Amino acid sequence: MGSWSGELIALRSLPRLLQKATHGPARCTPGFCLALRACILFSNCSLFPSTSFVVSLAITCVMLYLIWETFNLLGSVVLLHEPHAPSTIIMLHGKNIHHLLELTLSPVQTVVAEHEPLFSSLLVSCTNGSIISYANSDTAPTTYNNSSNNLKMMALLVRDKWNEDQQDPSAQATHSCYQCEAEDGEVTRVYTYELEDLHACVAQIPRSDLLLLFIASSDYPYGLLVKKMKAALRAFSSMYGYKLD
Repeated sequence: MGSWSGELIALRSLPRLLQKATHGPARCTPGFCLALRACILFSNCSLFPSTSFVVSLAITCVMLYLIWETFNLLGSVVLLHEPHAPSTIIMLHGKNIHHLLELTLSPVQTVVAEHEPLFSSLLVSCTNGSIISYANSDTAPTTYNNSSNNLKMMALLVRDKWNEDQQDPSAQATHSCYQCEAEDGEVTRVYTYELEDLHACVAQIPRSDLLLLFIASSDYPYGLLVKKMKAALRAFSSMYGYKLD
């Protein structure tokens, strides 16, 4: 009984020991209580010699208390395994991870690029492929034949191909066909074609008998042609519903 009385008196001094070990006021957190109960259980099982019970109990409580408080403050533990290298343990704080994820939501600014002008821009009849009006670029290379006869031939070829694709649902499901919706909700289709060494882009002006046709070099990206066509269709909004006599 004498030894147990001395041990109980020593147990009352544990908070002061913890205060010195942690440099702050000791708190009976769940981790501390769990550690204390575990140590008492171990002592009853004679895992600690009776002569060193108080010292072993104090050291064990301090260590488990510090480990518990450390994991309360830190986030999750991630094991990073590199080939042919030992595992590295990195402590990640939850708030820092959340802040980093918020930073990934920021907008992205791309470098402004400039492409060469189109070779030709034409208004073509939907019914027979005849040219209503056209414009040629002054900077087109000499290898590009912008004569009226050559333009008529290309306009007729594109009109015929456009007419076929308008009747073929499978052609409208390819990557060469794009949906374009106007501000009033009107929807038209934009098609991209290859004319020998040239790129072409065509779309019907909504509810009209007119096709807007762009002809560019083979280096001109199809996606950029489509964007240019969609913007141009909005500029031609006053011609929506125009019918040829």
